[in-house]
Amino acid sequence: APAPAPAEPAPPPAPAEPAPAPAPAPAPAEPAPAPAPAPAPQ
Repeated sequence: APAPAPAEPAPPPAPAEPAPAPAPAPAPAEPAPAPAPAPAPQ
């Protein structure tokens, strides 16, 4: 009987992809300045 074919070696595992760098935190929005009060009618 012919000899059984040798089992093929398992392919090497694919390298793990590097984790993407975390996006920088957005700068906090500056609060809008308070509107100047309207002058009181005289």
